[in-house]
Amino acid sequence: MSATRPRQDIHGKDWNVLTSSWLEIMNTDAEVKTISPLEALMQTTSINRLALSSPLDQFAALRFLLTLLYWKADRVGGVQNLRTSLLEKEMPGEILNALKDETQHFSLFDKDRPFLQDISLNLPPKDKDKKSAAYLFPELATGTNIAHFHHGDNANLHLCLRCATLGMLNVVPWTQSGGAGLTPSVDGAPPIRVIAFGQNLATTLGLNLVPIEGPAGEPKWTGCFNPTDKNASIPYLEAFTWNPRRIRLFLEDIQVCWRCGDSGNPTIGKIVYSKNENTKQSDKKPFEWQDPAAFYGGGKEPFKTIKSSNEEGVACDKDISGLLNKDNPTSYIIETNPDWRNWQLIIPCTRGDMKTFDHRQLFLEGPFLDSVRSRIQSKEEQKQDRKEIDGWAEPRDTNPPKRDKKFIHLANKLFSHSDWAMFSSASFRDMQSAPAAFDIFSALFWTLPNKERPSKNVYWLVLKLMAKVPAQYRNLSDTGFNPVTHIPKRQWVGKRSQDKTNQAIIYPIAFPCGNQLEAELHKIINKNMRKQNPEKINWAGLCHCLEQLINRNHLK
Repeated sequence: MSATRPRQDIHGKDWNVLTSSWLEIMNTDAEVKTISPLEALMQTTSINRLALSSPLDQFAALRFLLTLLYWKADRVGGVQNLRTSLLEKEMPGEILNALKDETQHFSLFDKDRPFLQDISLNLPPKDKDKKSAAYLFPELATGTNIAHFHHGDNANLHLCLRCATLGMLNVVPWTQSGGAGLTPSVDGAPPIRVIAFGQNLATTLGLNLVPIEGPAGEPKWTGCFNPTDKNASIPYLEAFTWNPRRIRLFLEDIQVCWRCGDSGNPTIGKIVYSKNENTKQSDKKPFEWQDPAAFYGGGKEPFKTIKSSNEEGVACDKDISGLLNKDNPTSYIIETNPDWRNWQLIIPCTRGDMKTFDHRQLFLEGPFLDSVRSRIQSKEEQKQDRKEIDGWAEPRDTNPPKRDKKFIHLANKLFSHSDWAMFSSASFRDMQSAPAAFDIFSALFWTLPNKERPSKNVYWLVLKLMAKVPAQYRNLSDTGFNPVTHIPKRQWVGKRSQDKTNQAIIYPIAFPCGNQLEAELHKIINKNMRKQNPEKINWAGLCHCLEQLINRNHLK
């Protein structure tokens, strides 16, 4: 269910991260709405949970609300008192009144103190200093984050103010390192984090608002972030607003948001996004800070977080097995809520070369360590049955009907060399885009009786494939290999051992469609043709298998 998103009643320049409506929530009646963070804190008992689609957004938004509460907890006698009130389902009025007095800190386009931005940057910036707004989100493709399926028009990307707000909040907990001296956030590469969630937002906030040892410090809501002392213990309000980038947003005209598709509202386009030398650690050691939601290695490296960086381990949850090591302390949140049984793990997956390959979330029920063990064990059991993770199944009926044999026979009998050349030039084109080949195809296809006509798309694809092989390999053959059976059902990640006793992780692969299917079949057929003695190809059998897969909606 999508959230109700009212049109903005204010000009973009008045956008306020605390009081403007950008936070998607689900109330206790299962209605999804978009409200402001201040409204959310006023309605904690009637809100079931935050309803943001990305697990990274989910954590970043919750962390923002918690930071506000940590900031003003002294108004009710400290963090523990505020935590107790929330667990008793009551948001103290003193907290809300204190936050209402601080709205000036959260204006996104304030000329003097814009939220999480640095006005000391040289303005207007040179074109070479402007970057895509996609840099605000680790899961969006940019010039340096290439492990994505689609980059789109990266240079002209626009974000609505709701998405821009989420992007700014993501910078603090999820920023990873990059080229040209771009340092990660205070935790280093983004770690695995945990959220304890309750039956409503009040309980969720109370469970995750845990007392933290050490000084509180002051939050850094604006300006070029500069830690009080990088070589000492980091105050927790500084850590919660730790900004490893120098950023400046610029309000632009109404455009379509590239991330959520919202239209009719102001957007931001290119931004200034540069390194912050103040957050660089000269000796490359972790900062003296332990995030209450993260997990740490303990021992001689008490400030080193546990991360998911092994792509092979992600498929069967091996990347969370480090949370079971007895030498590793659990997170503060788990230690403070030992009897709680509802957990959400946020797992950002970043390889050793700092390229993001996955982000995911896991919902666990029961005592935390027991639920992690159960999760890993069930994945191991699933791994034993290889058939359960095939991405698609071959048709059981592989014996082609007479119509398919007749079609292949007529194509070989009637088509001239120039006809086959037309089909060869039509590769990766549909019928409307290759009119010459389509005319030849139609003359043959419509000679078949109505009851014998299969999908036009199947025969069109098969003729294009036949055109790519020598004439002697286009002939009708009841034997030979069927290329469909060679399309992979699983993808192996990592190296497989020779004895297969310790095979690498496998992912299921869906049956391809469109140009991807044509490319896969081309590759399989070309591999056969490069053999010293190529096998004959069962073209009629290929038609029959593809027709059945179409009927299963594997191919469109």
